[in-house]
Amino acid sequence: MAINSLHPLYQQVHPFIKRTVDVYNGDVHDYIPRLAGQSQTEYDAYRTRSSFYNVVERTLAALVGALTRRPHTIENVVGDDPYFYGNVGSDEFVAGCYNDILKTGRVGILVDYDDVAQHPYITSYSGENIINWGDGFIVLAENYFGPDPEDHYNQILLTRYRELMLNDEGFYAVRIWEQKQGTYGTNQKPQYEIVDVIEQMIRGQRLTAVPFTVVNPGSIGIQFVTMPPLSTMADINLDHFKIAVDIGRGALVLRHLERAARGRQPAGAGFKKIWLKTMCGNITIVITSSRVRFRSA
Repeated sequence: MAINSLHPLYQQVHPFIKRTVDVYNGDVHDYIPRLAGQSQTEYDAYRTRSSFYNVVERTLAALVGALTRRPHTIENVVGDDPYFYGNVGSDEFVAGCYNDILKTGRVGILVDYDDVAQHPYITSYSGENIINWGDGFIVLAENYFGPDPEDHYNQILLTRYRELMLNDEGFYAVRIWEQKQGTYGTNQKPQYEIVDVIEQMIRGQRLTAVPFTVVNPGSIGIQFVTMPPLSTMADINLDHFKIAVDIGRGALVLRHLERAARGRQPAGAGFKKIWLKTMCGNITIVITSSRVRFRSA
């Protein structure tokens, strides 16, 4: 199997994770189905006509704020306070973990070592990036920007994989997998190769366990896979946007019908009825000198 293979449990929840993350980020327009006969221009206008009110983003911000309102404590610290990846403070790190749990259903916490700074540090991975696990291994996806093989100055988004594993001797090691040169094309199946192997040590001693912990909404352990707590809210938020898009289209159609009806009104007429057959059923348009009214036939 390839290094980018997905765990069966991950495959079950990933569609819900992706939808929740997309709604949180406001990337919702691709979820609007194209109507029959729409050109690309018409489709783009149809799905962007209405505003998206992001309830998930506001709810998550409020929940994380409530969870981090009181100061937290880090227990069992030996020596100096721990370092966190990106030089963020412990408050930011904890808030980021809550954010990932609410959006993706879990967060992974990894203890790693900075060879340059010569000290260990703590970093986190969202549930979306914990793609596979098994007996003696865990695979984490990492996105990064790298040079385009066809244009050295153009940076493209790539994915590499960090494999946390216990080798045949029972010691902890990390293998870094990156995409092979020449397999970046959209029509080619990505192929990956090992570009680095890291053997972590503490005070000259090899580790015999993988320093990675997964925290879920109600449990701890990588074997527990749950739906994102905000998944249902994301679905409702998306449904409301779909309805808003249809309402926006309906208002546009009615405006066009009104203009067409007024154009067919004879000069000096007191009122006129026009029957139109639409995809929503027959509509009666009653035109008077002051206004246009629409009735379902």
